[in-house]
Amino acid sequence: MLDIARQRCSVITTGNTAPILSTGFHVFDALSGAGPPVEACGAEGVLSTLVLEHLPLAIFFESVKKLLKKEGG
Repeated sequence: MLDIARQRCSVITTGNTAPILSTGFHVFDALSGAGPPVEACGAEGVLSTLVLEHLPLAIFFESVKKLLKKEGG
């Protein structure tokens, strides 16, 4: 799934001369107990490809909180 997202973003940004935001793609299993990848923290937005019914909402939102910029962007 991440490979497809990377490919599609690459197609959109290749040859584009307009300023664009950088994108990063990271795998993070919120149920594993490990923290998110350091390079993924400080994000201005988070896209989750999980089906939320498989993840307790409290864990989901706590994980998103760890990933987003502290000052709210």
